[in-house]
Amino acid sequence: MNLHVRNALLSCAPIVAFPSLSGLALAMGVAVTLYWIVPRLNERENRKQTKVSATHIVDVLEGLTLCLAAGLSIPQSMKYVGASRDSLAHQQLLSAQQVYELGQDLPSALRQLANADSQWTLICGILSSAHLSGAPVVASFDSLLEYLREEAQSEISTQIRSLAVKCVLPLGLCFLPAFLLLTVVPLVAQFIAQMHW
Repeated sequence: MNLHVRNALLSCAPIVAFPSLSGLALAMGVAVTLYWIVPRLNERENRKQTKVSATHIVDVLEGLTLCLAAGLSIPQSMKYVGASRDSLAHQQLLSAQQVYELGQDLPSALRQLANADSQWTLICGILSSAHLSGAPVVASFDSLLEYLREEAQSEISTQIRSLAVKCVLPLGLCFLPAFLLLTVVPLVAQFIAQMHW
């Protein structure tokens, strides 16, 4: 079933179930949710999925540090680490290395990687300057790893806090209408029935 047809049917369902002013208000609430809130939440979730997480950057940087300390060159290290896992960060690193293998110079390939995601900016800058000048990379990566580990820990803490809110939201959406219908509405109806006009 087409998404728009399904949303239209779901928006009209409250009017059919409750042919009154409250059914119309409920239908408008469903329509706003389906056509405005849900697409924005999906768009926000898609943006999160295309951004490289700090945890995966730490994994890549640790692998690069180990390879470079073992004596591999920068392109060899990129190839080995990029092929070692299947995360987005590893895939981006491997694609930058493949661009280098196809003939582009390494600083340009690293610049494209940094443009793909801002998480790569410091790493690519260090690798580019080391490739051009022959400067040691391992010491720079060690200090960068400390910073990125703290950032990854902060990212995990933020996800845990947001998970608590996301878990309570469906609970509230399910119980609040039931509470209103089963408790508040009968009390208001009883109060109105007892009033003498």
